[in-house]
Amino acid sequence: MTSFRSLTLRLTTTFAVALLLPCVVHAAAPVAAAGQTPKLGKYEAGLKAFNQGDFEAALKALDAAVGETADSSTLEKIHLMRAQCFAARQDFVRAEEAFARALDANPEASLDPSRVDPAVVKMLDAMRGRLSGELVMRSTPEGAQLSLDGKGIGKAPVTLIVGIGKHRLEAQWGKEPPAKAEVLVRARSQTRVEWLQTKVEVVKPLESPPLPSEAPSKIKPVPLADVRFVNEDITIDSSLEVGAGVDGIWIGRFSVHARLLPKVGLTPRLGFTLPIHENFGVPVELEVPMIFLPQQNPSLAVGVGLGAGIEWTPRPWFGLCWLAGFRHYAQYPDRLDLTRFTMSLGLRLKVP
Repeated sequence: MTSFRSLTLRLTTTFAVALLLPCVVHAAAPVAAAGQTPKLGKYEAGLKAFNQGDFEAALKALDAAVGETADSSTLEKIHLMRAQCFAARQDFVRAEEAFARALDANPEASLDPSRVDPAVVKMLDAMRGRLSGELVMRSTPEGAQLSLDGKGIGKAPVTLIVGIGKHRLEAQWGKEPPAKAEVLVRARSQTRVEWLQTKVEVVKPLESPPLPSEAPSKIKPVPLADVRFVNEDITIDSSLEVGAGVDGIWIGRFSVHARLLPKVGLTPRLGFTLPIHENFGVPVELEVPMIFLPQQNPSLAVGVGLGAGIEWTPRPWFGLCWLAGFRHYAQYPDRLDLTRFTMSLGLRLKVP
């Protein structure tokens, strides 16, 4: 009897476990799924890296995100974040390029000044002010009096170069109430507006090549300062020179250096840098050294020199350079060696 009861209890327990097991497994499955870490998208990964201060990783993720979407609103957010990464790295040229691409996606793109550095917000607004598009307005019948943002611009047809963004337009025939419309002008594009006396038709913007007078330029003149130590033939003459000038004139720069010690002089220089890597380049300079010698007659030594070397720019506003070359003086009182080997080591500072 005891054995029978024991057998019955075991069968009942086994049957109950068999019934409950699927329910336990089914209930546990969502818990395991909930414990998994969701995979971040490229944009979200870039945003997370930016918030952690890892701007290099953020840019890699954001660059990858660009190729995954064609949606304008998404591209606007990606390029705005890329611009903030470049600005954080003090790479203001690339920051402006990223802002330009964000404005291509949405001419009304903006940043919250309460959450973003005001200087970065001003950079975006300045870029918006430099971009423009073409606005073509026609009317049927012709001769409608047109106005743009509240200012009269003459009678249709009219073609204008205007800043990007939204603009308020009006057309009026005689004493009739004016017809009104609002258009969004995009950078380096043409927007056509066809006014009819009974209605207005806004034609979808057409992509066109950059306008000749408004084509964006990656080379912009910027002020620079230059401090360098110059040595001639190692033991003959050494000097400390301080100079200032302008970089970004076509492909080169121009500067004038004052020679301070031990002899006073003036050296104009014209040069350019051939890029070989992201932060490295080969500078080439042509110079006209002039050294004042008050104790001699004549009292001025004038020559011409050429040099080349290596330049390292860890920041867009700061660089170190080393150059080697030669100078040949047309005259140099009390010196027989008119041609000399030169070496110089210096630093350059640019205004971003």
